[in-house]
Amino acid sequence: MAAELALAPVSEAQLRGWATVFTFHATKGDLVVLELFGFQDPASPEVRVLACVSNVRAAEGRPPQERLHAFPNKEQATRFVDETVLCFEYLGCLITSEPA
Repeated sequence: MAAELALAPVSEAQLRGWATVFTFHATKGDLVVLELFGFQDPASPEVRVLACVSNVRAAEGRPPQERLHAFPNKEQATRFVDETVLCFEYLGCLITSEPA
């Protein structure tokens, strides 16, 4: 289970020096509704996933909701991301990823 970390807003300092291990985007039409960024601590197997979710009915220019989830290893973070991506695929979103 992920541990949610309090953020306001996400600080680069919290992830300074962490390696990006994956990036996913979900789009519905022209709108990016989900962005997932995975960061791994170089000193441990810990992985944090930054999830940025936009409301498709929100006013234009409204910032996405951001949550940072911590996982003890990349395997558990990947399971979380796989399930999240699957949910957005079911909702008709186009999923793209960028190599790390």
